[in-house]
Amino acid sequence: MSYGRNPSEQQLSPHFDSGSIVIEGKFTSYKPAGHTMGSPGKFGWEINVYRMSDHTMVTTNTKGTETMPGWKEDQLEKGTAFYAAYDIKKDLK
Repeated sequence: MSYGRNPSEQQLSPHFDSGSIVIEGKFTSYKPAGHTMGSPGKFGWEINVYRMSDHTMVTTNTKGTETMPGWKEDQLEKGTAFYAAYDIKKDLK
């Protein structure tokens, strides 16, 4: 892929690298945080990782994380994404 070109002009290979993966997921639960440190919120997710070359499932991650009271929406998104990526990386090792 070359940079600086229009994306519509780029040629995508119909063959995928054997290390290419697809990640799909959904949030399965959400409990908003209370107003004190003693009542954190919770996010739950289910994330599936597939190998693109043969469409086999590599791993499924069904975990979650706690959120802190007072977190704004962008902090929730970044924090949850960080924890999910960390868990997926551990599962793929």
